[in-house]
Amino acid sequence: MRLKPLAVPVRIRWAVVAALVLMAFGPGYFTVRDYLTPTKVIFQVPDWGWSQSGEWDHFVLMAPNTIYGTREVGPNREYFSSLVEGIEARFSYTLVIDAPARIDGWYEVTAKLAAGNLFQERTLLTPKTPFS
Repeated sequence: MRLKPLAVPVRIRWAVVAALVLMAFGPGYFTVRDYLTPTKVIFQVPDWGWSQSGEWDHFVLMAPNTIYGTREVGPNREYFSSLVEGIEARFSYTLVIDAPARIDGWYEVTAKLAAGNLFQERTLLTPKTPFS
C-alpha cells in the first residue's frame, strides 16, 4: 500500500509560517531590546560616617629576681613560669559614628604559652562574654 502526500492548501501553509514567525518575533524582540538597553545601577551611600580604632598591650609581673632586674617586663620576651606572678593585659576598642547605633558582640581572652618550637599551650583566661 502506498500513501499519497496530503495536499495542504497554500493559504494554510502561509498562515502556519506567519504564526511561527510571530511566535519567534515577540521573545526575540524583547531579548534584543533588553540586551541593548543600558542598565543603571544605583548605589545608596549611607548618610553617616564612621571610624574605628583598637589597640592592645600586656606586661608580665615578675617576682623579685636577679635575672630581669625589674618587676614589669614587656612583650616579646621569654619568661620562667616560676618567676611570673601574673600577666596584665589591656585591650581597647573605639567606634565613632555620626548616627546612633546598637552594637552587640562578644569577647574572650586567650593566653598562649610557648617555649620556642618545643612547647605551645593555649589557655582560656576570660570566657566568651557578650556586650552591647
